[in-house]
Formats: sequence, structure tokens, C-alpha cells
Amino acid sequence: MFAMLDKGMSAGQIAEVMKVTRGAVMGLKFREYGKNKPSSPPEPPKLDRVSENLLEDGSHWHRKCLKCGKTVVIPKNQFICKTCKELPIFGGMA
Repeated sequence: MFAMLDKGMSAGQIAEVMKVTRGAVMGLKFREYGKNKPSSPPEPPKLDRVSENLLEDGSHWHRKCLKCGKTVVIPKNQFICKTCKELPIFGGMA
């Protein structure tokens, strides 16, 4: 199977030759890949940019409003500033 992959055959083509499903071919491919993974886990992504945007109390963000694009202080679970929420398009939700 790996020789066929090296020749550039797709998983579907290999599945037809081996008379199995494409998913079985993909499973074998990635199971074999898993044996050769590096032993050390990758480093977690840096969160500096996110932590800079979070205010000290942890309840608000410095974030761009998705409607107007201005950087404002917004509660963590919101993405639109209060000014934009008062527009008729949002039905005056604020």
C-alpha cells in the first residue's frame, strides 16, 4: 500500500485495487504515521496577543466590533459594540 502511495495513487485508487474502503486505506496510512511521530509533544501556541487584549478583571476584551470595526471594550461573550446594537438593523437590542 505504501508503495502505491509513494507512486502518487490516491486513497480511492488504492482502495479499488485492495478491495477495501477508502476509509480503511486512510486509517492504515495514519495509523502507520502515528508510529513514527516524534516523542515530544509540540509546544502550545503562545497566548500573548490574547492576554494583552483581556482586561485585568477578566470579564471584558479590547476587541474590534464586527459591525463598525472600532476597537472598543466589549464583554467576553459579545462581538458587537453597544452603539451598533442600538441601530435599527439589530432591532435596538441593547
